[in-house]
Parts: sequence; C-alpha cells; structure tokens
Amino acid sequence: MHKKIVMLCACMLLTAVFGGCSNDSTDSVGSTVLPEETAATEQVSRDLYYINGNGTADSAQLGDFRAQLETDGYTWTEVTFSEIPADADAVILNAPKQDITKDELELLEAYMNQGGHLLLLMPASDADTRFKNLGRFLEPYCMVLDYDHIYETDETRMVSNDPYFIQTDYISRPNNMAMYSEVEESGTPYLHNARSFYFIVHDLVSRVKQDAMVKTSASVVGEPCGGTEDDPITYEETALNVMGYARDETRKNSSVILVGANDFLLDENYSESSSAFMVSLIHSSLGWFMQY
Repeated sequence: MHKKIVMLCACMLLTAVFGGCSNDSTDSVGSTVLPEETAATEQVSRDLYYINGNGTADSAQLGDFRAQLETDGYTWTEVTFSEIPADADAVILNAPKQDITKDELELLEAYMNQGGHLLLLMPASDADTRFKNLGRFLEPYCMVLDYDHIYETDETRMVSNDPYFIQTDYISRPNNMAMYSEVEESGTPYLHNARSFYFIVHDLVSRVKQDAMVKTSASVVGEPCGGTEDDPITYEETALNVMGYARDETRKNSSVILVGANDFLLDENYSESSSAFMVSLIHSSLGWFMQY
C-alpha cells in the first residue's frame, strides 16, 4: 500500500497581491495618468502557454479565466509540447485524457530544467488511461498521482448534498512557499470531481521544497477510479492531498503546482461563490510562479 505523506494544509491567496496589475486611470495621489503611460509603466507581460493536445480541456470553456488573466497582464498562447518556448513563464496542462509520450516527456523536462513552471490540473477520471510518463515527470518532484475519486461521508461538508462536491481545508503557510507571507487567511475551498495525490520520500527529496496547499477532511473516502492497472486501494479515515506544490532549487527553482480538480475554472462555474477560493488560489499561484 502506498504510504501517504499528507501534509496538513490550506490557504487563501489574494489575486490582487500576486496575480496582476491595475488599469486604474489615476495614480496614488489621484492625478490623471494617460492610458498609454499606464500600460507602459504598470502592465508587465507574463507569458502563459496552454497545452492544446493530449485531450486537454477545451480552452473555449475557459473564457472567463483567460479574460481575467489577460486583464491582469498575462498573455495566453495555445501550443503543443514541441512549441513550448524555453523562456515560457508558465505552462498549463489541464485535465489531459491521454498520457504524454516519451518525446513529450523529454520536451517538458527540458523546459523545466531551465526553471520552468507547470500548473497541472488532474480531476478524477474513470478512463482506462494510466499516466506512466506523466508519473515519471512528477517523480523527481516527489509527487505521485492517485487513481481515485473522492467522496465525502460527512453531510455537513457536501455542497447541495452531492458527496462528490466537497468542502476541503487549507493551511495558511505551506513550508518554503514565500507567497504565503502576505495572504489573507480566510475562505473555503470547494472541489468537485476530485482526485488525490501524495508525496514520496526518495534521494531527491533534499533538493525539493514541497508541501500540500489544500486537503480533504479525514471523513472522505478515496475510492479506486480509472487507470489500466489493478489499483484496489481505498483510502479511508485519512486526509488526502488535493492541491500542492514542489520546487526544485537545483533546476533554477523549477516548480509544479498540482491540483486534483478543474471544474471551478470552467465558464459555467467560474463566477459561482463555491469557486471563488479556488479561482483566487489559482491566480495567486500563477503569480507565485513569476517570483522565480
């Protein structure tokens, strides 16, 4: 049985602190600033690359997310793995249905070796796909995907009586994550259709800074779901990691943020109150990437 290293976690990240800049037409003392001057002095381009391939979530369903990012000074470009620029600020891999190939693994590792940043969203799936190459990519970051589907047994932690739409918990200051020095420690993260992951200890752990950011309660069950190999483990009576980070100092602070859900970013859910915490957390996490 896998040994879970569950690091108690959670947090509320303010998009305004790390996520972007204002387009306000006045400066701090109220004098008028021309739009051209504002753009030149405040708007800093941050280049995001969204992987379009491997069955990832259709970016057409992420219009609100993209619009907010662009308002905050990010650029958004859709690419394949072979098109990721070496100097990309961050890459988003959102709910792939197919594993990455060996060639794509090599391309992704080459990018990360130069200090790259990956936001990986992996909701629960009942598909037969086993993400072996993606698993190989995550291993040096001491992260392992579970093939499970999390449901809540405590009715007070369900949304609309849906056991798969659950209230999760967070920590205010994950270990070695500087972005948490100026955050508001309030809010509740809700996740739907979530999978878990765990941290492992091996000979690389000394060079990797890592911690969980959001976790479930101990009243959930992680039932086996998806994958092509026999994976009969059911997790009970333990808190499960559903969001976390890992940063490799020996690879120019290359960083991965892994989230076991993605529904909250879809247009149909983006503006819902139940999505607010996770939306803010994602925007602030991208801002944290930009610090390195």
